[in-house]
Amino acid sequence: MANAILHKRSSTAASVPTAAQVTLGELVMNVADGKLYLKRTDGVIVTFVPGYVPGQGDAAPMWK
Repeated sequence: MANAILHKRSSTAASVPTAAQVTLGELVMNVADGKLYLKRTDGVIVTFVPGYVPGQGDAAPMWK
């Protein structure tokens, strides 16, 4: 059986979801900022920014 990916979308710049707004396994996209968020099992919201690798600056792509 295939699993469905749950997602939410925001078009408000600088909008960051809270842990209460995200369920485990759900992705949150901010189309204004180009960021993707997910909630870890410990409740922490993780932010993914295309083109950013911590410690390497914005020039090193994280996604290809």
